[in-house]
Amino acid sequence: MAEIGALYLLDEDNTPFPLKYIYNKVQEKTNGFSWESFEAYKHLKALGYVVGRHGIPWTMKTDS
Repeated sequence: MAEIGALYLLDEDNTPFPLKYIYNKVQEKTNGFSWESFEAYKHLKALGYVVGRHGIPWTMKTDS
């Protein structure tokens, strides 16, 4: 969303973070993902696919 201008992440001075900074944060915080996996995910999402990890539930919500 940040790439297409639909999301702005701001610092404490209300200055938008550069896209490169956001990419670095994504790369740092990817639990078990590599940058290549993120690029593949982003590409498939851009093509309209619904992407998820095998064996990981879509939601933690349970029926009550």
